[in-house]
Amino acid sequence: MVLALLKLFCLCIGLLSRIVKGYGDLLPKACYAALCDDVISGCDNFPNNVLNCDGLQFQPANGTDGEEAMSLNGYIDILATLDEGVTMVLEVTKETEVGDEPVSSFALDICESLQNEDAPWSDVVKEMKMTSCPIEVGKYYLSNLVLSLGGMELTQNMCGDYQAKISMIKEAEELSCHIMSLVVHEVSCK
Repeated sequence: MVLALLKLFCLCIGLLSRIVKGYGDLLPKACYAALCDDVISGCDNFPNNVLNCDGLQFQPANGTDGEEAMSLNGYIDILATLDEGVTMVLEVTKETEVGDEPVSSFALDICESLQNEDAPWSDVVKEMKMTSCPIEVGKYYLSNLVLSLGGMELTQNMCGDYQAKISMIKEAEELSCHIMSLVVHEVSCK
């Protein structure tokens, strides 16, 4: 009896999936968007004596293809000269029921990355006039730099709260620590 019910259940699921595939265009589409904090905050109890991001602000914007994006405006304040051997580390986690789950991370040498014109951040460093090392003490400005997730399809599995920790490290010493939050959520399709 139980096997017969399981077989019937599997048959119904298979039939339903064929119907959904065949009539997928008639079903309402789900769309997703990412929304980030309007500021980058310093990590709790960390003295950011090398880099201050308090002058940066994010605002909603339209990307080049009309997709939702964020506009970056303001400045970062470099408080100490950045030279060879400084590594930028990005660690992204997603909030889950059991704690923060690592999503991705990468590290790059800041001075080496300034020379890479194919890098996704090349527009940022050009706009800020940071083209070589050492990067001297001072304020580096951005005006209406549009950051987009264009080309990246957000899905329901991606919905949730994320946190990005951005650090600078030299010889195992953490020089700066900043946090930015991002939420991926369902939105009405346009």
